[in-house]
Amino acid sequence: MFQSSLLVGNIYIMIAWKGESYVSSEMRTTLFTIFAILASVGCSIFLLLKGKCCGPETRYDEVPVEEQELKGENDEKNVSEPEESQGALKTISSSIKAAFKLLVTKKMLLIAPLFMYSGFELSYFSGVHPTTVGNSKNMADSSSAVGMAGLFVGIGEVLGGGIFVFGAKMMENISRTKILMGCCILHIAAYGLSLCNYPFSANLDATDNLPTLGIFSETSREVAIAIAFLLGLGDAGVNNVIYTSITKGFPEDTTSAFALMKFIQSATCALCFFISNSINLFMAISILLSFLFLSLVTFIPFMRSVTSPPKA
Repeated sequence: MFQSSLLVGNIYIMIAWKGESYVSSEMRTTLFTIFAILASVGCSIFLLLKGKCCGPETRYDEVPVEEQELKGENDEKNVSEPEESQGALKTISSSIKAAFKLLVTKKMLLIAPLFMYSGFELSYFSGVHPTTVGNSKNMADSSSAVGMAGLFVGIGEVLGGGIFVFGAKMMENISRTKILMGCCILHIAAYGLSLCNYPFSANLDATDNLPTLGIFSETSREVAIAIAFLLGLGDAGVNNVIYTSITKGFPEDTTSAFALMKFIQSATCALCFFISNSINLFMAISILLSFLFLSLVTFIPFMRSVTSPPKA
């Protein structure tokens, strides 16, 4: 459901940016205004949600005398609320310490490269690849193609999510390692097509250059769409492998493991966005492939440690 937002948003970009050779500041302002409105509406709805602990308010004069006296006694006990707040802070602090202690365990070190790869590939399909598509000016209507590429990332994500949800029984019979290998093959194909279809400088600035490797005579819109679909489908599988592996590998520390996963994933995603402005497409894909193979190499022993029976 979350990834279906990629469909609606990118359909708008396809329509609004169709025929535009340059994305003006006015077009960007319109897009970000829509984002701001949607975010405000979402936050407002979230704030209106009522927790289970919240009950109907009762006026003090409607409360029986016995309950008023009991409430007075409880008010005296509420003096200890600052101590409870300090206890909450200690709980948060201890949770953070427990999460970072988990980071140096063998199992976490083995699966951490997969978390890092998921962050790098997230930044690639959400930022680097759309920028590369839009900057490849030798492709007709490249601005609208950005929306088309994003749309097919969403289609791949939704299709992949549907396979794992509605085909759950079938997928249970396939090992996580095989699923991860299949997803990595999809991503390797996407990266290979990216190198063949785009000029290596397209992620840095708009260019009229033809594809650097010369395998394709010009940047193909259809190939760009295929790349986006492969990236989305592969990412859906990688995320499924990560979530199921965490619950299976860390049954007693699931919360800390998920927190570490999001921390590592977000940090590597931010790092990739930071360095993407100073390296070309070839270097970016080289980094992605390096972490892809590293995550495969370390994930295999991780699954063995999870599935093998404990030693007596």
